[in-house]
Amino acid sequence: MSPHVLIGEAIAQLEQRYTLRADKQLEALIVNHFTAGALDSDEFKHYCERARRVAERRKEVA
Repeated sequence: MSPHVLIGEAIAQLEQRYTLRADKQLEALIVNHFTAGALDSDEFKHYCERARRVAERRKEVA
């Protein structure tokens, strides 16, 4: 499966139910795909920013 699909699904799940564990797993997923060469630097920044926004919104709600 495409790394973009995997990361997109993980972000969607995080939006539905935020947990610190899921946040760390998403971060690891993004980093692993970047270091494996499946993501370029712009894609890496894009996904990190999306994950950051989800975490920020969830922390505001809590």
